[in-house]
Amino acid sequence: LMRIAKKYGAMCILLPLSDKGLPESLEEKKDIIRKLLAVADEEGVPRDNLVIDGLVSTVGANKMAAVETLETIAFCKNELGIPTVCGLSNISFGLPERQFLNSAFLALAIERGLTLAIANPSQELLLNIASATDLLLHKEGSSASYLDRMAALGGSEEAKPKGAPKETLSPEERVFQDVLSGDEKKITSDVEALLQTGKAAGE
Repeated sequence: LMRIAKKYGAMCILLPLSDKGLPESLEEKKDIIRKLLAVADEEGVPRDNLVIDGLVSTVGANKMAAVETLETIAFCKNELGIPTVCGLSNISFGLPERQFLNSAFLALAIERGLTLAIANPSQELLLNIASATDLLLHKEGSSASYLDRMAALGGSEEAKPKGAPKETLSPEERVFQDVLSGDEKKITSDVEALLQTGKAAGE
């Protein structure tokens, strides 16, 4: 399969499984991941084309399932520099009120470095938790994304984006929106433009 991926330039999701099936320990899982990457390197598949599946199982059957998956994600990100994916809902299979477990697991996985999540896009709690987690981790664009999402949910009037395009706003309104959205890239130039209108810094 690696040779076919190399031939056609395909992306690959690598599952850390062996001929024996699921790994029995975290160390075995790491060892399988290393072997898979060695095969990919040998066949000439670029690392940029690879994603590791965290292999999520339910905490209902394995109390360490979440911990082991989180450790796998951190290992792939910090030691290997390889992106990861996982199916979130597997973590809560067979348990009641699954959305809370799924959402908590997603927040922890994002903090550990999860790249991709297989999730239900209509589950508002899950998406809101993801947006909030990105904001708390100071990810690029997360402030504006969070404020837009909360405004859509009926948040405060101040957090709601203006109806007019930003280009039509006055210099004062642009700076105000930059502060609200946490737009670090635009605020400096917008403040300079405001000062050029003759507005003093203290006004």
